[in-house]
Amino acid sequence: MRLFQRALLAFSFLIVAVNSNAQLAVLDGNWYSTQWKYGYVLKDGVGMATSTNSPNFQVGQNIIQLTATSPNTFIGQQVYTDGKFYKVNAKLQTDGRLYFEGEKNAKWVMDRIGAAPQASAPTSPSTQPTTSAAASASSSPSFDCRKATTAVEKLICSNPDLSKLDVSLAETYKEAVSKDRSIRDDQRAWNAEKNKCADIDCLKSAYEDRISELTNFIVRHDRAALNQAQAPTPRAASPSERLASQLGPDKTAGCLAVSLKFVGIFSGAPPGSDEAAYLKRSIRMAEVFVGISKLQNSSQFEAYFNNPGFKESVKRASAKELTNYLSTHCSQPEVDQLVQSGWK
Repeated sequence: MRLFQRALLAFSFLIVAVNSNAQLAVLDGNWYSTQWKYGYVLKDGVGMATSTNSPNFQVGQNIIQLTATSPNTFIGQQVYTDGKFYKVNAKLQTDGRLYFEGEKNAKWVMDRIGAAPQASAPTSPSTQPTTSAAASASSSPSFDCRKATTAVEKLICSNPDLSKLDVSLAETYKEAVSKDRSIRDDQRAWNAEKNKCADIDCLKSAYEDRISELTNFIVRHDRAALNQAQAPTPRAASPSERLASQLGPDKTAGCLAVSLKFVGIFSGAPPGSDEAAYLKRSIRMAEVFVGISKLQNSSQFEAYFNNPGFKESVKRASAKELTNYLSTHCSQPEVDQLVQSGWK
């Protein structure tokens, strides 16, 4: 009976471990903090720095370790800028961002760079890789070392740290080029310079710099795309706004004064007559130009409209001169549209 209980307990621990690995898998990928200017690539809860904001930890160094406590909450430890590990709690929110709280009352947010990994069914114990196989896979670069021919390729294959950096760069580059194909030209130029390296330190520096450059590019690109998506769509100008811009205060004052003059001329016209129709249109036009004036500089409009010389010229103008003024200065399509529909 005790043997059965021990087996059952061991099996339950195994199920918990499998579920925890599946929950950690949702975090796999590249993460970056726009607040603190550093990033890492997470795999199975372990994060390797892809960019750094402190001399106390380097690109390629493991700086965070997380364990799942639920499908979207995690606990663990992370390196701070002083180079020491501190306890942290993290929560994956519905916006896809990872919200952290840590010792020293620290709070920060990590943005995912690229698409979230696809969920997959937990691997059964019988099909899980052995520890040695997993270690071998984790230290392999992005290319097949059996086909390595150049001195640089062989150097990368011989060094686990360089292999990890090569994998991190490959993932970061894939994300960057999906956003801008011109990155390919930059990558070719970088490869040419990288291939001039003759030692591990040179290669490590080249990889760290390139990962940092591409990560920053991705963040800038995503931020610009987000800002563009959130920017309000410019509203098309209304007919009245277009008319206010076209006429200016001086012509608006003239059109209003002439319209009012025609209102006086046709006032008292018999209902149903042509004069009555002209009166109605003149009233509508006056309403339009009063509305237009409210969209313009009021002091300039009043200065034109109340100018004694201007008033006298309108008063003395003949019907023909007034008609010519309207047809020349006040017959835009927007005027007819507003006269027909009423002031809006």
